[in-house]
Formats: sequence, structure tokens, C-alpha cells
Amino acid sequence: LEGVADELYIRETRHIKGEYTVQVSELLEGVVYEDAIAAGSYPVDIQTTSVNDSGYVIGVPSCYTIPYRSIVPLEIDNLYIVGKAASYSSVAAGSIRVVPVGMVVGESASIASIYAIKNNVTPRSLRGQAEAINEIQKIMIERGGYLPKEKAPKRISLTKYYEAFSKLLNLGLLPGGYNNDFGEKNIIAQNSFINLIFRVMPRMGIDKDTTKLREKVQEYFTSDELTYQTAAEILLRLDGKKLKGEKAHEQAFKSGIYSGLKGERIIADNVITNEVAWQLIYDYLK
Repeated sequence: LEGVADELYIRETRHIKGEYTVQVSELLEGVVYEDAIAAGSYPVDIQTTSVNDSGYVIGVPSCYTIPYRSIVPLEIDNLYIVGKAASYSSVAAGSIRVVPVGMVVGESASIASIYAIKNNVTPRSLRGQAEAINEIQKIMIERGGYLPKEKAPKRISLTKYYEAFSKLLNLGLLPGGYNNDFGEKNIIAQNSFINLIFRVMPRMGIDKDTTKLREKVQEYFTSDELTYQTAAEILLRLDGKKLKGEKAHEQAFKSGIYSGLKGERIIADNVITNEVAWQLIYDYLK
């Protein structure tokens, strides 16, 4: 028992909303902010939260940065928030939470504090002040810190539905594993499609009785490959419309269910890939 810690290690906590909230997509895209004060690259691993949850890895960044704005709280002056409670999304915190990144953010905050005191300014007033931020960055680098050079963010998926992909990714619903493989072109099963819908709902703040909604689509809860016609039947059924077959497919066109799709052969019996499913769900719920 000598190697067992005498206290539990808390990986996640409440986050204080700051002038900017870092999203996991920005980590994986390697965004370099103009006001960057730290860098990191740890895998985004989401830890288990129950005995029925094994945890998963969202992806592995090459190198990302953390902006000064994310440690400046929105409604409190003369305060920096560093460590796990800073303004990172809960999913992005799966990487930023690690101790080395927290140490660098803390040191940069101390440099910024000294700068603010010497110049008789508040932390919030430094936001967007290029001269001040450059000076803080310069001191941090002189003391052995590292910041990557500015570059254009790199897309982490070749999907043509990048907006829908990013939204679901930032909700923590698209694990790419250690290879950043999101399976965009893989065929999705009916039960996976339905499960994803019900996982997205609460994370998008949609307050609905999912138990009753599940009852409406229970007959579709199989491992069969999802087709356009079946997707239409499921989405229409969730809206209280019991249409089957070609009628459901036609209604899907009329009601705009397919309106966000680009260049797809939308034929009733054609199977649907993950990326098409992401777009259908995004359009349906947003």
C-alpha cells in the first residue's frame, strides 16, 4: 500500500467562464492564438465516470496553445484562473488538465501579474493589447518556455461536413482514438444512429423526455446498416410522424431533413456513412 495515494486525484472540476473558452477541436487543429501563453500536446483522454463507462480518447494533438483570455474570468476583476478550473471546455480539459500544462499556465499568469502591477493595469485590460501580450510571451520564452510559431489551423478530418463534425467533436461524442481516426466513411448502424441522437440532445441543452422518444423508435434499435429511408423514418417518428417506406423518404425531402447534404446520392436504399449521419443529426437538432 506504500504506492497508493492517501487522497483521491480529481481529474475534472467546474470551470470558471473566462473571456474565451478553449474547445477540443482547437486543440486537435493546433490553433496558435495571438495571445498564447502556454503550449501542450497531451492526448485528450476522457476518463471513466461510472462502472458502465470505460472512458475513451478523443484524439491526440500535435501541439496546441492556450490563450491568455482563457485565464481571465468574465465577471471578476484582478484575478487569474489557472489549473483545472480555467476556461476550457470539459472535453478540452481532457488534455489541458495535466500537471505540466498547468505549471506553464501558472508561470505565465505570474509573469502577467507582475506586468499588471508594474504598469498599474488590470488583467482584463491586457486582453487584446498586443504590446503587453508580446512582452509577457517574451519573458516566458526567455525563462525557458516554448510557444510554437503562428500557423493556420489544420483540419483534422477530411469530411465535407466539418461544421457538424466539429460540433459533435466539441460535445465529446466523436472519439478518434490515438490515431485520430474518426471513421467518417464507415457505415453507421441503426442503433448507433439512434444512440448518438440521444447522447447529443442533453449536451446541446435539449430538454426532452428521452424515455418516451426511445419508445417511438424502439423497433429500429438493431445493428442493421442505416439507409436514407430508415433514417428518415426514425427522424420523422421522433417528430411524431409515423411514415414508412417511400412516403417517409419523400417527406424527408419536403421537410428539409436532407437539405444539409452535399453531393450525396440520396436514394432510399443507399446506406449512410458516419459523416452523413453527423450532418443529419446536426441539422435535425440545431
